[in-house]
Amino acid sequence: MKILQSIETGGPGGAEEVLIALCSGLRARGHDVEAVLLKRGWLADRLESEGVPTRILHLSGGIDRAFVSRLAGTLRDSGADVFHSHEFSMTWYGRRACRATGVRHVGTVHGKNFVGATKRRLAAGWSLQPHARTTLTAVSDDLATHIARRAIPRLRNVEVVRNGVHLPARAEVRAREGTGLRLVAVGNLYPVKNHALSIEALAEIVGRGVDARLTILGRGGEQADLERRARELGVAERVELAGYRDDVPEFLAASDVFVSSSLSEGMPLSFLEAMGHALPIVASRVGGVPEIVEHDRHGLLFPSEDTGAFADALERLARDDGLRRRLAAEALHAARAQWSVDAMVDRYLAVYERLDGAAASPRPAKASR
Repeated sequence: MKILQSIETGGPGGAEEVLIALCSGLRARGHDVEAVLLKRGWLADRLESEGVPTRILHLSGGIDRAFVSRLAGTLRDSGADVFHSHEFSMTWYGRRACRATGVRHVGTVHGKNFVGATKRRLAAGWSLQPHARTTLTAVSDDLATHIARRAIPRLRNVEVVRNGVHLPARAEVRAREGTGLRLVAVGNLYPVKNHALSIEALAEIVGRGVDARLTILGRGGEQADLERRARELGVAERVELAGYRDDVPEFLAASDVFVSSSLSEGMPLSFLEAMGHALPIVASRVGGVPEIVEHDRHGLLFPSEDTGAFADALERLARDDGLRRRLAAEALHAARAQWSVDAMVDRYLAVYERLDGAAASPRPAKASR
């Protein structure tokens, strides 16, 4: 099967990591995969380093009607069977190009901003309704419900296809080194990630006599504010802002608990990776998080923005190592059973193949050069 994967963004992030994992997973199954991107940069370099060919198409600002023709030409030229777009712009343009060419189309929603602005809500509702050879997917039940309700008119039958990540070949529940609790968070330093709450919860448990440290992996404009907050709370020496890292697994392997105080999440890859490294999760109960983490089974969930409840959960794990180890073991088991790249690839291949069986006009032949 010839599959084109596409996204409008080019920097590091969760949706981009999903696209990379899908490309590699599909290629491992023997499928012919290429990527269609809007610019060169981090993502194009990553894909090409893994042997995935990339095509760069320029998209002008506003509504670029000629882009549909350029994309349709790319679909014909490549001989694509499936065009899989990620996020709004490439899904909106992809829907039109696929209708013009007869290529199967899957559009995937990774976040609530897919229908954030009014213009997007209108455009999504009127133009992205599923039909025989195209479908819209979301990475969590919470996100699918949100997208369907926010679109004008409401979208029908948004399908849920959950993410997967590359899991370590070997992982086990680890004993804690010394008495301190090593906390790790992964997420860009943006307001929505609410890392300040994690620093406040750290200060709270330190004040209760718990020895703990926090490492935050990610980059963004909040760094100076977070450093200032750590100083104000007297925990600056216990907080490490490590920036963007390409060795996240090493940090996970050296930690005891994965934490998140985010205000909104879809299906965060960092949670899946942490569980695959046998880390229990302590996180705010938002978005798709409860679909990954069952409270008191894979981790502990707390109400969003509740510093006290967050600190209580951390203190429980600090003082009850048996609980930490039990949650870690369950998290590892769930990751291996549900959250691998292979499982995600299986789910998307089932969608591609179902669309192939739908009644539609034959796909046009590949254009001659």
